[in-house]
Amino acid sequence: MTLLQQVQRELKRKNDIFASQDVMRTMLEMSKCPDYVINKGHYFGTNLMPDEPGLSDDDKRDLIGFLKTM
Repeated sequence: MTLLQQVQRELKRKNDIFASQDVMRTMLEMSKCPDYVINKGHYFGTNLMPDEPGLSDDDKRDLIGFLKTM
């Protein structure tokens, strides 16, 4: 079964296509560069990382100001 057929099947069932193990397995097999490393960069400054405290509002404003100078 092709990826397109798998996706169509899941959509007809009104399922989340990314929750399907078949779809995900097929996508990984097709990928030339499967990414097995989770990029946690988008969590920077939040309280979502248990081992790092989030930034305060003042720290966020200072960081934004610094980035604007680049």
